[in-house]
Amino acid sequence: MGDIAQTKARPSRVAQAARFAALAAILAVLVPACSAAASPAAASPAAGSPAGAFAPSTDITASIQAQEDACPALGCRIVIPPGSFFLSGTIHINKATRIVGSGRESTVLTYTPATGNAFQTTVQPGRLAMGFADFKIRTVNPQSSVAFYMAFVEPVSFRDMWIDGFVGGIRVTGNGTSDQSVGGWITNARIENIQGRGAFAISLDHVGDVWIDSLQGYTAVDNRTADQIIIDRGAQGIYLDHLITIGGLHNLVVRDSNQGGNYGIAPSAIHCDSSYFDSASGGSAVVFDSSIGTGPVRAMFSNCWAGGAGLNQGGSNAGGVSSPSAAGVEILGGSDIQWVGGVIRRNAGSGFQIGGSAPLDLIQITGARIIANNAGDAPGGAGVLVTNPNATYVSVNDNTIGNMVDSLGHQKFAISFPNGGQPTDTVTDNTFGPNELGPINYGNAGCKLSICQ
Repeated sequence: MGDIAQTKARPSRVAQAARFAALAAILAVLVPACSAAASPAAASPAAGSPAGAFAPSTDITASIQAQEDACPALGCRIVIPPGSFFLSGTIHINKATRIVGSGRESTVLTYTPATGNAFQTTVQPGRLAMGFADFKIRTVNPQSSVAFYMAFVEPVSFRDMWIDGFVGGIRVTGNGTSDQSVGGWITNARIENIQGRGAFAISLDHVGDVWIDSLQGYTAVDNRTADQIIIDRGAQGIYLDHLITIGGLHNLVVRDSNQGGNYGIAPSAIHCDSSYFDSASGGSAVVFDSSIGTGPVRAMFSNCWAGGAGLNQGGSNAGGVSSPSAAGVEILGGSDIQWVGGVIRRNAGSGFQIGGSAPLDLIQITGARIIANNAGDAPGGAGVLVTNPNATYVSVNDNTIGNMVDSLGHQKFAISFPNGGQPTDTVTDNTFGPNELGPINYGNAGCKLSICQ
């Protein structure tokens, strides 16, 4: 079996939450509020706007930037009142600043340029601590880049935010050369209508200890190019809790693309709980990319949903197959991956698939309901499909697998090892519902497991 030795133990979720709360408390003490009344005049599309005010329907770019520039070294808090405002350029942040609106349905910022990022940090010798809360930011130009581009931060927080229409929603990265960001949480955010090839709702690289909680992520109907969440090179200690992501190319993709700098290691220590990955029209819902290689990812999914991958979302062909090979969960790279409980249902391809040919090991699926997959009716489609001939220590235990509940399911087998599997693999205590060709397939090679059912 490959290297699955444990590194330093991850902190418990309670300890992690306490750490974040302590950081937030320190930040609140250190950053005094800035006065909107002290702002310089804003460049306004509307005539007669009073100098120094966030007047409705005005361009407040210069006003926010001036307040940021005037903040003391430890930063400050900039409060934007209710109303609709414009940003005509990027807000560059180089202090420990908190920018706070009056509610994400009350304070609305429209970013007007066709390119560039709306808010962007300036990388400092030391990390920045900053936060954003209680406002909506949208763009009318689908070519606009990223709403929030945060580099080399410690920590960064997003609370009760609404992001609409950008190519990218939130990206957190390192300093581009040798070090990562540390600490962040994204709580109760809505990110929708992301669009364009390479688009994303949230992208994390070269960052450690990030908690994403109560996210709502939506692409446009039948968008097949945007990823919802990307966990990339150098991202470690990522906690996903109670997410709803619908549409796009993938709902969650874990990869090692060298994005953000050619340093660091492949992503690892990923924990996901009670989250919903659904209706990725362009590909598999959850993907561990081959770029990860064979190293341990140490990923745990608990009580999650992966469904509707590769199916059309809308129009006259709603529910029809758009990407026949799209699986609920597709593992092409990475070892030490566990899926515990939850549901994998009604995907165009197989439910849980281990592919490629790299020698991956320690992949487990336990206690899940894997039902009505292979909607595309592929000849070899199964509830659990292991086509990788070199994967070892694959465990499929205590699951319920069959074509139940949904008439679109065409699982040929509940579990299929077309190459016969490995002596280290285990298949035990599963409950099999109706599968079109039977419960287990070991291919022409016959069963190579130490115990065959």
